[in-house]
Amino acid sequence: AYVSFAQFLLIWSGNLPEETPWYLPRSTGGWQWFVGLLALCQFALPFILLLSRRIKRNYRTLGAVAAFILLMRFIDIYWQIIPAFQPQGDWAAHWLDTLVAIGAALGIGGILLAAFFRQVGKLPLAPLDEQLPPPEQTHD
Repeated sequence: AYVSFAQFLLIWSGNLPEETPWYLPRSTGGWQWFVGLLALCQFALPFILLLSRRIKRNYRTLGAVAAFILLMRFIDIYWQIIPAFQPQGDWAAHWLDTLVAIGAALGIGGILLAAFFRQVGKLPLAPLDEQLPPPEQTHD
């Protein structure tokens, strides 16, 4: 969210007309709601949640926050790509683009996870010389 805002601010303050066509379809026709959603859910909400020590010490809660951040990252990438392929102001009519994007993300993510889990058992995750203490886990 910060990088997107900084990029927008530089383009706006520099009055760069060659860059403004990228922002035009992303700021009309319902896409402006994505910007608000991304600002709140990709930056503000995780920032506030991760200030809590209790959330950071509970693996389940921390995993839920991480999954939420990944979901918001997918929505951010969706907002960056999809409006360029749709007619102005008709973002809801192209549900097939959304299904293709979700399928591509799941397919690539599945390949990545399969490769990770195939390799994770072959090598130790911690250095062989060190004995690590067990992690603390709090139960709510």
